Amino acid sequence: MEKKSPVIKNVVDTFRILDVLNENGEVGLAHLSQELEIPKTTIFRIIKTLEEINVVKQMPNSDYALDYRLSVYAKSAAKENQLVEIATPFMNQLRDSFLETVNLGILNDNQVVIMQTVEGEFYQLQTTLVPVSPLYCSGMGKLFLSQFDKESLTEYFVDLPKRTVNTIVDSNEFLKDVKKIKEQGYSVDEEEYEYGLSCYAVPIYAKDGSIICAISVSGPTSRLLHKGVDLLVKELKEKGLALQEELQRNMRK
Repeated sequence: MEKKSPVIKNVVDTFRILDVLNENGEVGLAHLSQELEIPKTTIFRIIKTLEEINVVKQMPNSDYALDYRLSVYAKSAAKENQLVEIATPFMNQLRDSFLETVNLGILNDNQVVIMQTVEGEFYQLQTTLVPVSPLYCSGMGKLFLSQFDKESLTEYFVDLPKRTVNTIVDSNEFLKDVKKIKEQGYSVDEEEYEYGLSCYAVPIYAKDGSIICAISVSGPTSRLLHKGVDLLVKELKEKGLALQEELQRNMRK
């Protein structure tokens, strides 16, 4: 029996329609149907759905054009691209100093999303790491969690699994870690996500005191200790501060 494709054709057709609108500005249903070779009734249903959620709008001449909803996503993507562009040189400097992997992460839906990675010396655990990490057991995630209020922390720390014996899964225990993070200006994942792997992270603040993003240096615990954690943290904080100043000067609001 032939395996059914997981691709949803209407979603593909939707983006083909958006491509035509983007290229031509204003387009009618008949033109879309002819150019894309999609039945007019299908075009009509997709267009009306997009119109309902403000992705497209109908013009006075009855043609259709892109609406404001897409511009919101475009601005968000542009901002994240700018963040990566500005941060990468600082990340490269950190990598060159310690030959360890440097990550740039942002908070999204109670997870850390890795926006950029500059890889250092190879280690086997790299193959198991993913571009999205939970907050409670990652160096960067702890920084974002440290800005949660007590009620939000209590709600977050419900039925969290321990990944290692070091993983903090209790909100009251984590509050002790928050105090240390704020005093030191950095956070540490001490084999809390994966045995044998440690991570040191610093926050990058916006002018209003919120965290824009975080950068971290990660690698095998024994290797980081051998290279010198104090020196690593010192340079990580210096590069983090320099990146913060650069972002505050350059990032568009």
